[in-house]
Amino acid sequence: MQMKSGRVRGLAVGSTKRSQLLPELPTMAEAGVPGFEGYSWLAIVMPAGVPKEIVTKMQDEVLRIIELPDVKEKMLAGGLEPLPLTAPQVAELFRTEMAKWGKVIKQAGLKIE
Repeated sequence: MQMKSGRVRGLAVGSTKRSQLLPELPTMAEAGVPGFEGYSWLAIVMPAGVPKEIVTKMQDEVLRIIELPDVKEKMLAGGLEPLPLTAPQVAELFRTEMAKWGKVIKQAGLKIE
């Protein structure tokens, strides 16, 4: 990571809690920007209509795999902090992120080109 090498200096993280990777960096709230929360995330999704038992099986396997020490270590080394969520939790994350960023886009008057 460039921050670990000293090539760039981080000011804060966008999540509501400090990063496992860079615990010395404050959150935006700690740095004086209360209410800010913005970060990137990845999710595995399936088409609508996939049977619940298949979704549950995939969810259980993904949650198991990301907890394996070697997988977790590789994710962290790549700058990814695992956030194990169930399918309903991912659906809720989608809803809240769409609402939050949709509001920001509308307030900023941004248009798709």
